[in-house]
Amino acid sequence: MSDDKKTTPSLPILSAFTRKRGKGFLSFTTSELIAAIILIGILVASVFILFPQTKKRTKDVTAVDQVIADIQHAQAQAMGSLDSAQQKNIVFTIGSNAYSMSGKLRNLPNGVTVIATNLPGNTLAFNSLGEPTFGQGNRTITLTGDTVVTVHAITGMVERHK
Repeated sequence: MSDDKKTTPSLPILSAFTRKRGKGFLSFTTSELIAAIILIGILVASVFILFPQTKKRTKDVTAVDQVIADIQHAQAQAMGSLDSAQQKNIVFTIGSNAYSMSGKLRNLPNGVTVIATNLPGNTLAFNSLGEPTFGQGNRTITLTGDTVVTVHAITGMVERHK
């Protein structure tokens, strides 16, 4: 066998981007790697420049997830309570970026507020069976961006709507 055997990359597409070096090794040059890194950086930066609503949307989703998780947590606490008369509740303050969960203040991300609820007294409470105490019909909590969290009667199931 001769030593001038041509070495080809395992992927044919790489042959356009590689150079023959020394004893037949193929590799990328440093300038090619730097150019590729710069190009990737420009693409990533353009995504954030072209889509500024991405940050706002992420904030809205985070806030809704927090509210849903807190509602489910309050429901689980109520079901785990030994005292059947003790209820766990969440009190929403309209126009505020905070709400109270069993007496502890919970803050929503900046720019996200509670716009409206149809809960009696803006309070969501669960009994020891995990049932919401608001009676018949589903109830909603509306956050900034017209995101609506619905709490279903009887089951207490929580879901989001956009």
